[in-house]
Amino acid sequence: QLELSDNSISGGLEALSEKCPNLTYLNLSGNKIQDLSTVKALHSLKNLKSLDLFNCDITSLEEYRESVFDLLPQISYLDGFDQEDSEAPDSEEGGEAEDHGKGLNLLTLKPNFQDTSPEDSNVKSSSTFRPPSANVRDAVQLQLMLAIL
Repeated sequence: QLELSDNSISGGLEALSEKCPNLTYLNLSGNKIQDLSTVKALHSLKNLKSLDLFNCDITSLEEYRESVFDLLPQISYLDGFDQEDSEAPDSEEGGEAEDHGKGLNLLTLKPNFQDTSPEDSNVKSSSTFRPPSANVRDAVQLQLMLAIL
């Protein structure tokens, strides 16, 4: 399982296929994912069963759910529901959490790329540091997150 929610990610998901080929659950909720081409990068994650894109811009697309299920036929659950809108079973319900194999069960990564920059005397203390390119930031952010795997 990989938890990447609320990280302002808008692209760079190709790195997941390379670094996490056996990923079964991916939470990208609350990110800046806007279109299907971004999600298409997850097609090579053959073991991916559950994908969460809740509160991403992509969810406002017409026929969003049908499109994602068509694009990623390996997933069983999107935003906690299957294609028939049945809720995904809760693995912690009724006892112990499900064991997802040896080692790491759940990895939660929450870097903050919106820190203030006190070193720059031209930047007021209330200003927010924003990298120049969202795509570069996303790729670097994902690479940093996945490097610890």
